[in-house]
Amino acid sequence: VYRAYAGVGADSSGVLNTSLSASLAGIGTNIQTPNSGSTFLQAGLYVMAKVAENTYVLTELSGEVRTGQTLGAVNLGLRVQF
Repeated sequence: VYRAYAGVGADSSGVLNTSLSASLAGIGTNIQTPNSGSTFLQAGLYVMAKVAENTYVLTELSGEVRTGQTLGAVNLGLRVQF
């Protein structure tokens, strides 16, 4: 079994380029997210293969690309049915 997907979207400006103040052991710091664009492209591929009577191996590759930022993920799994 396999499944592929792709999508295009846009985030509102309120969720982009945020700043957060923090303190650790009494020392203050500001945490700033990277400057990234609001328009993005997401894509992924999911594969499930049967390896025994009730056992399956699962793999998923996914990613997101936008100006100033690229995200990726790899998920592996094992499914056993009783």
